[in-house]
Amino acid sequence: MIQRYIPTEEDFVHFVWMNQYFNKEKLEHTHGESVQIIHPGYRNIDSGPDFNESRIKINNIEWRGQVEIHIKSSDWYQHNHHFDKSYDSVILHVVWIHDRTVKRTDGSEIPTIELENRVNPKLINNFKGLNNLLTIPCENQLHEISAVIKQSMIEYAAVERIEKKMNDVSKLMISTLNNWDIIALRLLLSTLGFNKNSQPFQILGRTIPWNKWPTLSLFQKEALLFGQAGFLNKVIDPYSERLKKEYLFLKYKWNLNSPLELHQWKFMRMRPAQFPTVRIAQFCAITNKEPSLFKTIIHSTNLMELYKKFKTNASDYWIHHYHFFKFSPSTVGKIGKQSLEKIVINFVVPLLFGYSNYIDDDKYKIQAIGLLENLSAEHNKITKQWKSLGMAAKNGFDSQGLLQLYNHYCNNHFCLNCKIGKNLIINQLN
Repeated sequence: MIQRYIPTEEDFVHFVWMNQYFNKEKLEHTHGESVQIIHPGYRNIDSGPDFNESRIKINNIEWRGQVEIHIKSSDWYQHNHHFDKSYDSVILHVVWIHDRTVKRTDGSEIPTIELENRVNPKLINNFKGLNNLLTIPCENQLHEISAVIKQSMIEYAAVERIEKKMNDVSKLMISTLNNWDIIALRLLLSTLGFNKNSQPFQILGRTIPWNKWPTLSLFQKEALLFGQAGFLNKVIDPYSERLKKEYLFLKYKWNLNSPLELHQWKFMRMRPAQFPTVRIAQFCAITNKEPSLFKTIIHSTNLMELYKKFKTNASDYWIHHYHFFKFSPSTVGKIGKQSLEKIVINFVVPLLFGYSNYIDDDKYKIQAIGLLENLSAEHNKITKQWKSLGMAAKNGFDSQGLLQLYNHYCNNHFCLNCKIGKNLIINQLN
């Protein structure tokens, strides 16, 4: 006896409808009238019915409007669509199982088609084959997919990951009224926090009068940032005493908000070179050297140029200190190669993408992708796993794609949204 298959998620029914992977021969809605699909419509990612601008014919009368997808017809009522007037424009209800007649808010019935017995069993079996407990659901089938499709998905996922990183740029555009000099400064500051201190650096960035920044000396920049960060509350050596004196003057002059609390900063399980104190000193040195950080970024077309800009030594005190009164015999204040690569990935590239969108010109997106393609591939547990499956990253751009593919698609079992997963599902249907 063949076991009945009922999808657990609507995504599969969406996939079938959007790609029209069902038998349309003698297609009728649940009251026996003929249905012809002219166009399935376009997926709606906002609130409201699932597909917009759909076109169908019912008994040779053409209808244009929206299509709603459910596993069962009764889900219409479970989701309270019968109370929502935005669903009155639905011209067709597409379900896996029809178990109840559905009506609009005015009581008129909505034509419904049932897909359960119209979908190729091979398609269902291929989809079910990806519903497993593997960290990469298709890892045992990857060899069936062409290199072209794999690379296409890597590139798509890489751009998607960059655009996700660009969210911070979009927020800064709003809060700075599109002041790209300030956007660059604040984005670099939060980037230097990397994972552990990104949030306090973002908060710190909101307390600084950035329009005054270019007029300050290196010493004043350090005084302002260390003071607002809360590191000058307790004076421990002559250097911090001088900084605090200057900071209090600037704080009074510009009526600055209260500084951060020390508990907001994280130092545990970090190498001294990654301490937020060191990062603040590095930020001050970099931005003191470059009159316009933003112009420096958009005019830098290769990695060597960028590395020279960011490899600036911190001020003398921070060359051999990783905290106030914490002396280090080895050099601390210069940014290392690994950190430089992270700055390119998390600061330079999103900034270039954001600016490209702002001026509606892909020039700087191409420049950003070129920088990533010249970066070395990342070596971590995720990229190593992909390499063991025959999908090794050739460069930094590929690494970004493989990380996004793993974290967003594989971890969430979004196989229906992945070119590799789609190809496996529709494999051998014809």
